[in-house]
Amino acid sequence: MARAALFDVDGTLVDTNYLHTTAWAEALRQSGRHVPMTDVHRAIGLASDDLIEHLIGKAPDKDTKEQLSAAHKALYAPHFERLHAFDGAARLLRTLAGQGWTVILVTSASGGELQALRRAIDADEVIEDTASAEDVAEGKPAPDPVHKALESAGIPAERAVFVGDSVWDMRAARRAGLACVGVLSGGIARADLEEAGAAAVYRDTAELLDRLEQSPFADVREERAVNEQEERTMNEQEEPAGEGREQQAVGDRGKQGVGDRENTAEGGGAGAGWDAASSREHQVPGGELPEGPGDQSDAVPRDLPDQQAREDDPWDLREPGTDESAEEGGAEEDVPDLDESGTGRRGAPRQGGAHPEHPVPDEPSG
Repeated sequence: MARAALFDVDGTLVDTNYLHTTAWAEALRQSGRHVPMTDVHRAIGLASDDLIEHLIGKAPDKDTKEQLSAAHKALYAPHFERLHAFDGAARLLRTLAGQGWTVILVTSASGGELQALRRAIDADEVIEDTASAEDVAEGKPAPDPVHKALESAGIPAERAVFVGDSVWDMRAARRAGLACVGVLSGGIARADLEEAGAAAVYRDTAELLDRLEQSPFADVREERAVNEQEERTMNEQEEPAGEGREQQAVGDRGKQGVGDRENTAEGGGAGAGWDAASSREHQVPGGELPEGPGDQSDAVPRDLPDQQAREDDPWDLREPGTDESAEEGGAEEDVPDLDESGTGRRGAPRQGGAHPEHPVPDEPSG
C-alpha cells in the first residue's frame, strides 16, 4: 500500500521564516501599525488574510488586507533568488521517495513565491504535487490543505506523515488525522510544537534524515508490513470454496487408497498382491494352478481318481501293469464306438488281447 510524506515548506524545507517576519513587520509599520516581531514570527505559517487578522486583532476590511498583502510581497520578492533550503532537505525528500513514499508539499505560498521555493529545494523530480493556498477555501490551521494533499495522492490519513515547523502545521495535520513531526528550524519552541500535536520533534531535516528509522515514518512503514502480512494470511485462508473442496476430495481419495492397499495386503482382500506360495496351499490334489493371479476355477485337475484306469473296467484295453508312458510310445488306435446291437465295438484293436467275454472267432483254414 502507498504512503504519503507531506511537507510544509517555509521554515521546514527552506530557511525563510525570518525573511517573512521582517517583511510582514515592515508592511504593518508602513500602514501605521507597530506589531512586535516576536508576534509576527509566531504567526508565520498562516495564510495572508488569516495572518493579518490574527496580528491586527480585528477583522480588517478587504482593502486593508489587499494593501498589506501587496506590501509584504513587494518586500519579500527581492529575496526569491537568494532563498536557501535547509541542509538535508532535498536528501530527505529523495530518500523517502526512494522508499516508496509519495512526496507532496503543503504550503500557504502560491504563484511566483511557490516557484522560488521549489527552485531552492531543488528536488522537483521526487515532488509529486503541491497543495497551495490557492487550492482550498481555508488555509492552516484548518485541515483543508492536508485533505487536498491526501486527495491528490489518493492515500488515507493513516498512511501519511506530516512534517512542519509551526503550531499551525501541527494543528492542521492533527485535525486531518495524520501523524505529525515537528522541526525546530522555523524558530518555534519544542514545547509549543508538542503541545500542538507533534509526535516527535527534531532540530531540522538533517537530523530527521539521520534518525529516520526511529521516527514516525518508521512506525507507519512497520504498520504497513504488519498489515500486508495479515492480508497475505487472510488471502491464503480464504481460498476459493470449490478449489478447497476439490483438494480435500483428492486428499481423501489418496488416504482411502493407501488404507485399502494396507488392509488388503494384511488381510488378503481384493487388491492385495498375488502370493503364489499361499495359492499352492489350496491347490486341488493332482491339479495345477495357473502361474499368476486369476480365477482358480479355470484350473482343471488331470488325475482325479474317477479319471484313472480301473482294472475291472471291461473297456480298459490296457494290459495290467502297463506303463502309461509305454502306451504313448505304441501305435494303438482309438477304440471304436459300440455297434448297433450294443454288444461290442466296431472293429478290433490292432494290438492287445481279445476281450474275455467276446472272443475273436478263428479264421477258417485255407
